[in-house]
Amino acid sequence: MEEMIKEYLRQKADEDENFREKFEEEGMEDCIKNIFSRARKEAKDNCCAIRNDIVYGWAMEFFDDEWQKIKDEKKKKEWEKLTADKSNKAKPKKGPESDMFDFDDDDGDEYSESLE
Repeated sequence: MEEMIKEYLRQKADEDENFREKFEEEGMEDCIKNIFSRARKEAKDNCCAIRNDIVYGWAMEFFDDEWQKIKDEKKKKEWEKLTADKSNKAKPKKGPESDMFDFDDDDGDEYSESLE
């Protein structure tokens, strides 16, 4: 069934210029998940039969409505992760191993005298 849906969407993208602008191969997996989720909601006693035209309609709706939202959410999460990674790297580690001014001399004057 998945291959039939994918082939239908590819063919529709070839034929329909408006749909072609919204359709992206990378959205196929999310589209299929969306269709299975919608079919599960229609199931009675864990069983259902959905007509092909309904399934294809769900696929078209997905790329018309849901795909852009999913892409925006993925971009937002990637951005948050990227900025979180950068802010974590910018913070110095606490502790004596990261303090470049922590010397083990007793009086602390030895270094300053050598600079004069």
